[in-house]
This record gives sequence, structure tokens and C-alpha cells, in this order.
Amino acid sequence: MSDGQDQLQNIGAQKIHEQTHISKLHVQALLHDSFEGMTKIQFLGFISILERDYGVELDDLKAKGFEYFQDSTIGENKSGIFVSPKKEKSYTKIYITVVAIVFIVVAIYVNFLSSSGVTNTKQVIDNSVIDDAKKSIIIAQEREDLNSSTVDSNVTLKEPTKELIAQEIPDVVKSFKIIPKAKLWMGYIDLETHEKRQKLFRDEFMLDPDKEWLLSLGHGSVSFDVDGEKIEFKSRKNMRFIYKDGELKEINFKEFKRLNRGNEW
Repeated sequence: MSDGQDQLQNIGAQKIHEQTHISKLHVQALLHDSFEGMTKIQFLGFISILERDYGVELDDLKAKGFEYFQDSTIGENKSGIFVSPKKEKSYTKIYITVVAIVFIVVAIYVNFLSSSGVTNTKQVIDNSVIDDAKKSIIIAQEREDLNSSTVDSNVTLKEPTKELIAQEIPDVVKSFKIIPKAKLWMGYIDLETHEKRQKLFRDEFMLDPDKEWLLSLGHGSVSFDVDGEKIEFKSRKNMRFIYKDGELKEINFKEFKRLNRGNEW
């Protein structure tokens, strides 16, 4: 047994459980080189918490754990979902096509009347209809050009283009990212289905911003990106959060346990 394990033995499984919230059964198992009943991700997360909180080295215990699990590759969970904003359908092209067909039909009708000897007065009325159709095509084309180009905000625009721009201000894209400053163990729970997952990672990780999440972190040296707004935390202790209605809130262990149906994890 390593010096690090000896120090943890002296502290005792009960006290370690109270300070780190790692279950007492898992603490006892680690102190006695037993790895049954835990996954490799859990094992690595527990080792990381113990080394950080008590300043010990558990290299011998890690080596035994790797030998037990027979694979040193850390599993990655790829179930994080990022939802991209949907593009609205444009009906401008359909509108242009319909107006063009109307224009053609009217033109054929006018030519037919002309060849049939209809009075000049009737032809003038029909020509006004054609002019209206032409104007409708031009307006529709301007709308299409506006939707497909980027408008410089410093340019003074003529009416009615200025009004169209005001009506088409894009919505803010929602996002929820966890960005650790060091390798981080995180457990995350979907509050709708209460499905539990866990992950050990050092790069940024994205969750679905339209869902509600319950988070448990192995340490608090981390930042969050919520809809483009960055929220910073600096703590060596375990931290817990709830993400609901697009807002992130830190909670204590008692509140976490209540929201998790009475479970510590």
C-alpha cells in the first residue's frame, strides 16, 4: 500500500465520505484495492477528487485500477446535444413565380382582345393591370435580394427597405457549454427523464440548452457559457448546479439531493 493510501486510511472512510460526498462503500473499496461495483470513469473521478482534496499521490492505486479494468483509455460519452436554430422557409420565390404566371396570362389575354377588335379604352385598363403585375415582381425581387445579402448598418437605406430590415432582426442562438480549467469529472442528470450520465474531460462540453439539467462537479475550477455569456468559478471543492429555463444556479448538497429524488448521485 502506498503512502497516499496510508494517509487516507488514517483519515478514515467515514470522514472522507463526509468531506467529499463519495459514497462510503466506494471509499472503503478504494482503500482496500477493490474496484468491483464501479466503472472506470467513476474510479478515475474518485482518484482525482482524493488526490486534489488531500494532496496525496495515488499512482500505485491508479496502476492497480488500470490493470483491473484492462484498458487505460477513458471512455467518452457523446450524448451531448447541440441544437442549431432552424431556418425559416422563404416563400418569396414562389410568390415571384405566381406573379410571373399572372403577368403572362394577362399579356396573352390582352393580345387576344387586341386581335379581336376590343376598344382602346379596354386596352388601357388591361395595361394598368400589367403595370401592377410588373411592380409586384420588382417589389418581390427586392425582398429576395434583401433576405440573401448582408446589410451594412452604417449605410442610410431608402424606404421601404429600411422597414424590412427592422422586421428581420435575428434571434439570439441559445447555448450551454461547460469549460473546465483542469481535468474534470462531471455527473449530469436530465431532470425530465432523470437519466444519469457522467464524464471525465478537459475540453469544453456542450449540453442541450432547451433541456433542464442537474450537475455535480468534482471541482469548481470551471467556467460556463450560457447563451454567449461567460460565467466563471474558482473553487477546489465539489460544486453542484441546476440549469433551468436558460439560467444556471449554484445549489448546495441538500438541494441537489432533493432534486435528485433523495439520491446523493
